[in-house]
Amino acid sequence: PLADTGAILGGWHWHGKHEETVTFKQGVEAKIGKDNLLTYSFDWLEASDADFDEALEVAKAADVVILALGEKEYMSGEGASRAFITLPGRQEEFALRALALGIPTAVVLFSGRPLEIKRVTDVAPAVLQAWFPGTEGGNALADVLFGDRGPEGRLTMSFPYTVGQVPVYYNAYNTGRPYQKNNRYTSHFMDIPNDPLFPFGYGLTYGKVRYHGFTLDKTEMTKDETITASVTVKNEGSYAAVETVQLYLCDVVGRVVRPNKELKGFKKVHLKPGEEATVTFEISEPMLRYVNETHAFASDPGEFIAMVGPNAQEVEKLTFHLIERQ
Repeated sequence: PLADTGAILGGWHWHGKHEETVTFKQGVEAKIGKDNLLTYSFDWLEASDADFDEALEVAKAADVVILALGEKEYMSGEGASRAFITLPGRQEEFALRALALGIPTAVVLFSGRPLEIKRVTDVAPAVLQAWFPGTEGGNALADVLFGDRGPEGRLTMSFPYTVGQVPVYYNAYNTGRPYQKNNRYTSHFMDIPNDPLFPFGYGLTYGKVRYHGFTLDKTEMTKDETITASVTVKNEGSYAAVETVQLYLCDVVGRVVRPNKELKGFKKVHLKPGEEATVTFEISEPMLRYVNETHAFASDPGEFIAMVGPNAQEVEKLTFHLIERQ
């Protein structure tokens, strides 16, 4: 339903003009030509069973199906809270029926917030989160879908497993009873995982990148020293990849409560098929500072955990200490 609209600029576009926006349909047409494209659109807020039947007949005649789903512009921004963050209207119902056809299908998702999309992602071969991509959005999305440009984006917000998990964010504080498997009396949901569906920093490429060899050049540092964190990433896939390697730190014991992890650095690496590269981060004392109970921006001596990985959830961990030399 969102394939042929210029209203993909977001709730705060101001100077952007819908009539000058490249729609998703126009972007795909520019790649393959009008004669090779079958389209069907309907108002998903008032979609009927007849609309579904007609759209599915169009899909059955296609070699590949692309579903353009999501929110309308006015559904995000100021004064646009939603109690339920599933796909509006009957979109999810239609998507599941289209995906059940067995035709190779990609979902392009337009939205101004993370949505509850587990039922779709459980069966969709690929999902491209477009957000509201702007006036050149149609061309950009077509470039990614047709492989002229690999996907490089990473999530700046976690996607919830379901709305009951909200608020869900990567840099939460520890609880008094951190989760332990098979221990009922620790912080957990009884019916869903604690982890989000897609965590902060998540994003795939057309390559397959493996992390290995995470090291720290030393395990102690003073305020005037640094520690070098290194990790090797290898593209084991058949396509070029752009990987965003992320560094997180955790202050194990602070003067005030500290998050389980905080993003402290990231580096983007271009990898050809079979290529590997070593990525390094310099950990310095200013990266360990926070605002304590006296309102001072300072660090505390003690134990820290360094983490590297492709997102906030899939990380390797090593410990080090900030010390005061006598």
